[in-house]
Amino acid sequence: MSDPGGMLTGMGCTDFDCDIEFPPTLTATSPLALFEELRGVVERCLAHGDCFFIVESEVVHRYVQGLVDDDGLVLESVSNTSLGNECATEHGLSAEDQRHLARLGWAPPDERNPNWFRHLDADAHHPAALAAEILVRTLLEVHRAEPPDLDLIVCHAAEPAERVPVGADPNR
Repeated sequence: MSDPGGMLTGMGCTDFDCDIEFPPTLTATSPLALFEELRGVVERCLAHGDCFFIVESEVVHRYVQGLVDDDGLVLESVSNTSLGNECATEHGLSAEDQRHLARLGWAPPDERNPNWFRHLDADAHHPAALAAEILVRTLLEVHRAEPPDLDLIVCHAAEPAERVPVGADPNR
């Protein structure tokens, strides 16, 4: 999968000792291990602030992502719009997938959000654990993405975060 549609662009941190852009590897081989890894990623992003992450599966052409900024924590799950017409025809979300996203508390895409989305309060009790549970359940139950087949990208969020149109080169 190239760039996830509607991905948020990133930029470097001004903190010389910052290590938020850690190696993009997930080692989880089980749902519980994936939960623990993603909880750790979200905790690091919450502690850092101005961070985004993407968990994607090339095998199923699906992804989830999150943004931590001054407004809190926003989670997103790929939509057919973000997949684009060609990819959505072969790998798109079915009507049942979309109903399952709604049951998991995701809001459908709208004029401001091309993906399914959820806003979480970063000051809530255990927000990283809640985010990790939502992301793992979405990856496994909706996208049928298995832990050994997942890639991770973690970067700094640009201020303000800016969406790159589906299929666009974020380096232009």
